[in-house]
Amino acid sequence: YGEPVVKMMDHLGYTATTIGNHEFDWGIEKVFNTMKENDATYSMLTANVYKDGKIADWATPYMIKDVDGVMVGIIGLSTPDTSVTAHKDFVGEYTFEDPAKIVEALIPELEEKGAELIVALTHLPARQDDGVITGELADLVTAVDGLDAAVGGHSHSRVTGLVNDTPVVMAYKHGRMIGNIS
Repeated sequence: YGEPVVKMMDHLGYTATTIGNHEFDWGIEKVFNTMKENDATYSMLTANVYKDGKIADWATPYMIKDVDGVMVGIIGLSTPDTSVTAHKDFVGEYTFEDPAKIVEALIPELEEKGAELIVALTHLPARQDDGVITGELADLVTAVDGLDAAVGGHSHSRVTGLVNDTPVVMAYKHGRMIGNIS
């Protein structure tokens, strides 16, 4: 139920992660139980998983963290593909809302709460061919003004570069790489 991943993320000092399709493999509550049983010190975020027209009751949409005196807003996003890539018994009651609309609505709220930089921490796929980044992650960055960086997932590709002058990374798969935006 993800125990080795929880321990590895804590050991590496992760601040946050987001919810991908595999977090639903055994039901979302299993992942949160594993985090609790292992005293996880990082947060698991998602802003676009809804149930009955509102954010799922277990979901934490974002956090703001002081990083060396800079207030960084981190918005978690799950890929809408989860509705078809995860087992319907575990995701059938949820909708996965349009990430761009969710981020557009949250940026002013985060800025009002003091966020100076805003990062989308996502499980949105991307690919990079001849330096050009495409896919849902690039679409998000292109559609939303106010993002300072975006991190992707889901497609198991190595992506690093800029989309409209916004840094974008995705660190391959299975913990084999770590993405860095500095």
